[in-house]
This record gives sequence, structure tokens and C-alpha cells, in this order.
Amino acid sequence: MSSRVAALLLTCLATACAQPPTQVVVRLATDLETPTELDAIRLVLLDAEGEVVREQDLVDFSIPGDGAYHEIGSFGVVPRAADASRRFEVRAQARGAGRELFTTRARTGFVSEQTIRLDLYLPASCLTVAVTCQPDETCGVVGCVSPDVDPRGLPSHAEGAPL
Repeated sequence: MSSRVAALLLTCLATACAQPPTQVVVRLATDLETPTELDAIRLVLLDAEGEVVREQDLVDFSIPGDGAYHEIGSFGVVPRAADASRRFEVRAQARGAGRELFTTRARTGFVSEQTIRLDLYLPASCLTVAVTCQPDETCGVVGCVSPDVDPRGLPSHAEGAPL
């Protein structure tokens, strides 16, 4: 390794250690049983202007039908150009038997130099409740709610709160 590359690597490591990362860890959970109720999830990440940044289908997961919430997985979102003032929306579309069951979503942002956690749930109750939500609402654990989430109210990702 050349001394120039080593110096660059050390500079990057020192900078990364000096400032905590600005990011949101999205944790996805459900109480729906797989594959009888839920067999796929389509995740969509949008920027503040509503443009799709990324789409991904999840199909390889297993949730027991015990009525409890179980984590499906998590992923990190970092602000473009390290701009902590940016906002984004994440949508999780529950799918079963080849069709959309319901979609839940959250719109939030970042807290500079903090890693925060956004818990996004796909509740079984949304199988019936989601159709009653207004266009400016989303279906969540307690029914129809606003999708807007203040990032300053989100817990640190280090706080491993139970589902």
C-alpha cells in the first residue's frame, strides 16, 4: 500500500471517528404470519420531492403466527450529500397471494451526527383498517395515523427497544 493511500485511509478513519454518523436505521416488523397472510414486501424509498430513490422486494423471510411482532430486517438511510436537513419517505407494501394487501409509510428526516431508529410496522389489523384511512394517513399499530414522524422524537439506534 502506498504511503499516499495509507494517509488517505487514516484521514478517512480519523474523520469517521471524530463525527458520529448521520443516519436513520429503519426497522421493519410485522405480526402477520408467513406465508399464509404475508408472502412478500415491497420497500420503496422516496426523497422529499417524491422521487423514487430505491425499490426492493423482500421475499425470503419467515414469521411465526403467534400474534407477536417479529423483526423482518433493517436497513440504513443516509442523507444525500451529508445534508441532515433532508427528508425522506419509506413505504412498505404488504403482499399476499400475488396482490397488495396494504401499504404503510413514514415521512421523516435526520438528526445531525446521530443514528436514530424508525420502527415501521406491518400490523395484521391493517388488513381491515387500512381501507378506512384517509389519503393523508397511513395504517399503523394504533390504526390510521399521520405518516409524518418528527426525527427528534425517534430513539437512538443504540436503544434496542423491544418490538
